[in-house]
Amino acid sequence: MVFLLQRTYRPFAKWIFHGLQNLGHLGSGVQEYLLTVAGSDSTDAIEAGIEGCLGVLIDELVNQKLAERGGPYLLDYGVQIQRTIEDSTLREGLHSVD
Repeated sequence: MVFLLQRTYRPFAKWIFHGLQNLGHLGSGVQEYLLTVAGSDSTDAIEAGIEGCLGVLIDELVNQKLAERGGPYLLDYGVQIQRTIEDSTLREGLHSVD
């Protein structure tokens, strides 16, 4: 998602994490939270890291005016974005989670 929001190609799978550091504040913010999650044994720290990562992504969706702030769940933003797709060819095959 970070690569999509930065409008750049995602590298080969083994380079994705490393590639985040080249994607400005969004990439480094997500990378920092992922490092917290990966390096923790504490459930609370893992939850906080995941929530922090989602917060960074949601902030970027709002900053790019792709969605309006609507809560802490990323799924809600996907529904918002899906509703803005006007091209019927693109919408075809999408399954709403409403």
